[in-house]
Amino acid sequence: MYDCLIVDEAHRLVKQMYRDWGGENQVKECIQSSLLSIFLLDENQAVTTKDIGSVEEIKKWCVALNSRLVMNDETKLVSQFRCNGSDAYIQFVDNLLQRGEETIPVNLTELNYDFKIFDNPVEMREALRKRNEINNKARMVAGYCYDWDVKFHRGEYDIVIGDDFKAKWNLENDSIWAINPNSFEQVGCIHTAQGLEFDYVGVLIGKDLIFDKASGRVKTVKEAISKDDKSSGIRKANDDEARHLILNTYKTLLTRGQKGCYVFCEDEALRDYFKSVINLKA
Repeated sequence: MYDCLIVDEAHRLVKQMYRDWGGENQVKECIQSSLLSIFLLDENQAVTTKDIGSVEEIKKWCVALNSRLVMNDETKLVSQFRCNGSDAYIQFVDNLLQRGEETIPVNLTELNYDFKIFDNPVEMREALRKRNEINNKARMVAGYCYDWDVKFHRGEYDIVIGDDFKAKWNLENDSIWAINPNSFEQVGCIHTAQGLEFDYVGVLIGKDLIFDKASGRVKTVKEAISKDDKSSGIRKANDDEARHLILNTYKTLLTRGQKGCYVFCEDEALRDYFKSVINLKA
């Protein structure tokens, strides 16, 4: 029992932790175990079908457990420190991914933020490497669509794009990947990178996110999610939920950089669309 329990990244709470045979719904357990539970959550950072930490879930268990819920304007976190503290950049990412029905125009050139689209993943990595040489605070990240070939002894690399780009996922036994000076060549998955910030982040956007020129819409492709992915549940989710989780994944990755974000999209049409949004010649 606790007097006060503060749950960060509460959107990642699950019904039952893996191998926790006696565990119950984690939202319920938190409320039951503390006189005061503080949930810090962002529903737009839920990235698997198992993530249940939501306002509605908390409300449900407050009623069931006869707990008083305090949620008002004073409890909303209206400012943030990631992405150079720029709320406009967060809005820009939402615009880029076409997340909402309403688009609020953002002029990226007016932001003190280094955002670039690359036509070649090798060029992106080299630009990021120069940033990393300054203070070891730049890393590459990617979503769910690349296989774990090294882990399952199927090859020397996990991510192969074209003839020249090859990389491995971050090693399972490397608990300090984000600051290990020897880990730059490795790519961090969403579970490794979520909750972390770097000065610069390089995002590899795979074939699970494409642009349809006919409709002018960003589309998600759940079938492109790696079959090695046993945690997200995206492949088996319905289309709406899969889209929500894939967009959440990329929004999370695109907001890991404090000073800048470099991007490579496998889908050429998506690259051209991104360029058009930031007023570059496609």
